[in-house]
Amino acid sequence: MSKHHCHSCSNSHCDCHCHDSHHHTCGHSCHAGAASCDEHSHENSCDYPEYFLEVADEAWIEVLKEKIKDHIRKNDPKIDEVARIVAEANKEKWKSKMSKHKCCENYAHQLMHCFESCCSDSSCSTSKK
Repeated sequence: MSKHHCHSCSNSHCDCHCHDSHHHTCGHSCHAGAASCDEHSHENSCDYPEYFLEVADEAWIEVLKEKIKDHIRKNDPKIDEVARIVAEANKEKWKSKMSKHKCCENYAHQLMHCFESCCSDSSCSTSKK
């Protein structure tokens, strides 16, 4: 492996694997020579034990989230109804957005067609590009 200047280690050059792609708990990916490595480096990020502790923290949070979801599913009799209401409202919101988008597309198409037909006859002073 080639040696890189390591912003996280005390050595000016090192053989550590922090220069390979990996993720920190802050969610940023660290790549060799990238500015984000310097900006988002964690103390001793080149140290595998520290990296594994970060991975363990992430896993703990994921397990906790799963347990919370299980608890909600088991103990909240209204969660299915809430989910249905929210999902239906979201569906209607997107139907409305897509309808508006389609309306704008139709308007633009009609306007373009009008200008094309206007400019195709000799009375149009604007040249077609």
